[in-house]
Amino acid sequence: MSVRILVFLTFLEGVSVLFVELLGGKLLTPFYGNSLVVWTSTLGVTMSSLMIGYFLGGKLCTKNRAKEYMIWLLLLISLWIISMPRLAEVLISIKSDSSIYWSSISSCLKLLSVPLVALGCLPPMLVQVASTDVKLSGKVTGYIFAVSTIGGAMSAFIIGLIIFEKYGVTMPSIFYGVVLGLITLVIGWKNSSKKALLIIISLSLFANAAYMFSLSSESTSIYRSDGLLGQIKVEDERTSEGAEIRTLTINGIAQTKENISLKISGKGVNYSDWLYPHVISAIASTNENRTQALLLGFGGGSVGHELSMLGYRIDAVEIDRRFEKIALDYYFYDFSNTNFIVEDARYFLNANHKKYDLIVIDLLSGEVQPDYVFTVECFEKMKSSLTEKGMIIINYQSNKSEPKKPYLTIFKTLIFSGYDVKVSESENSLADYIFVASLTKLDFDQILKYQKINPCCRFMKSYSSKLFIDFKSKENLNREDYKNALILTDDRPRLDLLNKETIKFWRTHANK
Repeated sequence: MSVRILVFLTFLEGVSVLFVELLGGKLLTPFYGNSLVVWTSTLGVTMSSLMIGYFLGGKLCTKNRAKEYMIWLLLLISLWIISMPRLAEVLISIKSDSSIYWSSISSCLKLLSVPLVALGCLPPMLVQVASTDVKLSGKVTGYIFAVSTIGGAMSAFIIGLIIFEKYGVTMPSIFYGVVLGLITLVIGWKNSSKKALLIIISLSLFANAAYMFSLSSESTSIYRSDGLLGQIKVEDERTSEGAEIRTLTINGIAQTKENISLKISGKGVNYSDWLYPHVISAIASTNENRTQALLLGFGGGSVGHELSMLGYRIDAVEIDRRFEKIALDYYFYDFSNTNFIVEDARYFLNANHKKYDLIVIDLLSGEVQPDYVFTVECFEKMKSSLTEKGMIIINYQSNKSEPKKPYLTIFKTLIFSGYDVKVSESENSLADYIFVASLTKLDFDQILKYQKINPCCRFMKSYSSKLFIDFKSKENLNREDYKNALILTDDRPRLDLLNKETIKFWRTHANK
């Protein structure tokens, strides 16, 4: 083989390793979410598989058939990459009685070990071929690993930040697998005597690609996108009462649920089927100054719609740009009063110089809430974004039976940061905990006016009667629980660990 072909194959090997690793991680998210569990499993399986591949590749080099082995391994890898979106559905399963951690590792092994072991075999073979054909034995190893690393680094940025975000994961996997297979067939035609077998494999390659393409067009969802930030679906269902409910999910976990068939006074109304957006709306209605609101986390726009009806002008900060189109096309959101900003919430707060009468934190990606937003440092930074009588409303999902009571940890962190705080405690096991914080004394329960509440909140009598149930101050909380609660800092956020049973419950039940 010529130097150019060897360098090109080395580059492709590096690209392929990162492609498989990123693709595998994203294919696991609909089953296990986007938490540290997935990426720990992915990285661990990647390194272990490559280690085995390096060892096997060295063994195979002793048989003096490195060129031929490389061709067959690359064809196997290309076929596997094309099939990975379908293999994820076939190979990955979650049992409610098994640990989500071991299930994640097991699923990673099933999905990633074959292509990554094969990819690990390639560097020793490339070194062998280069040493034999090009006589670079003194420098070969350095060149091979340098070029491979360059390919991996470039693909990490291009594939991770551009291709997956724009095109999802299914179509890029088909395209890359076909391209890798075609390149391998061209090189193999010149370096292998088994032409008939190459023709058979090429036919199976294209047949598999066509089959995967046909599967990618079949979906029961009215919208689906498999991007770097997770798999998003929008699905409709009709209740026994005839209501049409539209649900937005990220990695299988519902994020927005609205009744899109409801009419009040003959007009269609976007109405959240969940209680918490109406609770947030009712609290926000007590604010005397309804001018500027900052909404961190947007989803399908349920909370934004409620705030807009109250007269707030909204800056909506959302890290995933897909939600703007989803809210507009599927939840009929009116953006005339909303400025949609694609940015990370913490980064926006650090760079922001604007003042808001209201800040709403409603951040959730699947079942994971970004713990770096719930720290003393972040709450301290929020003070500079609040007007004198401004308030912060936080929606946080947790489980009442969590032994470490993470909602009290958030409460205590807010108190430590200098806020007056109230929290709603639910009797349900899994619930939305609503926090209200202000730099001045909170008395919103004294100034709630039924007339100020949005029409959709008044429409549902059962909801309007629950809007202010069980909001508690520090004095009303269990003293021992509050005393044992932690204070979250950037150095030790730990909110995911405190809420791990809730995360595990959601993730397990989302895949039943």
